[in-house]
Amino acid sequence: MLWEHRDAGLFWPLCLKIAGSTHVLASLAIAARLINVIRAVDDLVPLEPLPGRTDQPNELRPEQKVVHHIVGALRASTVLPDATPAIPPLAILARRLAENTGSSYADAALATDLLVGLQLRVPLVVGDPGADDRGHAVAALLDGCRSDHLRMEKLAGGAAGQLPHTVGASAAARCAVDRLLGDHDTLQQWGGTVLPWLADAIVPAASHDPDLARRMAAAVLTFRETRDEQVSFSGGALLAFNESRQQQAKHGTYRLGRSLGRLCAANLGVATEIFCDLADDGSAPPTSDQWLVSVPGAAGWLQYGQDLDQIAQGRVAGGSFTLRLPQIPA
Repeated sequence: MLWEHRDAGLFWPLCLKIAGSTHVLASLAIAARLINVIRAVDDLVPLEPLPGRTDQPNELRPEQKVVHHIVGALRASTVLPDATPAIPPLAILARRLAENTGSSYADAALATDLLVGLQLRVPLVVGDPGADDRGHAVAALLDGCRSDHLRMEKLAGGAAGQLPHTVGASAAARCAVDRLLGDHDTLQQWGGTVLPWLADAIVPAASHDPDLARRMAAAVLTFRETRDEQVSFSGGALLAFNESRQQQAKHGTYRLGRSLGRLCAANLGVATEIFCDLADDGSAPPTSDQWLVSVPGAAGWLQYGQDLDQIAQGRVAGGSFTLRLPQIPA
């Protein structure tokens, strides 16, 4: 009833007052109900940050607490059986929060969590309601994180994790990747935090911007990590795992090799160029001398000769690559 009379000012003041109080269960109940009734793109405007809003010390603002509870409600299918109707207002909220990344770490974290929840419940599809806002949100997060790349590295990893889903659907996301590739200092700092996600995003990018796809692959292949420090790999309250920065970076090359078959189907020319780059770099050779690939109407393999390692050492004359696609229709 309060929601239906929100234009009279009966809903949001109470919602924010409870969110700022110690009555957490009541706030959770409001968020659970709210996410079931929102439909229009302007339904969550009162939760959007004013541009330049900074964080409060030691705690979230009431508006941020409501968003935090909404994220939890979104991820629970028992609370929201069908998330599709709620996507437009949630997507625009994620975008507005992401656009304030440069001023608020909490807003950036909430935007990242919201995008992850949206992808979990309703995978992004080109042309769907909210798809454009979700792409712009990822772009705003990446750009905002670059403004303070040391402090924002962990959030950048979360934003980059959305690139495989958004880079093929959003020109804004592709432009953000282009700007990231041109920012040498930031890319050098983030390294393996974002490289595996760039590798995963190459296949969808190849269909829209082949040059960007090859540049993404080049960034993964040519990155050289010299720092010998441990970073968080995964874990929870009981057990945490670490990996080295070098292991992080090498995982990007591994992921690129795993996606080569799909890349051949998407864009055989780009795949061939990247395969040659990979072989010439000498990184992560395949486990056999044939990489099975397929394209519409044909099947075959990429094959390298016994002198592959010599090519990496500069002895080009003795090396050989073979791109064989038998049974190609005349």
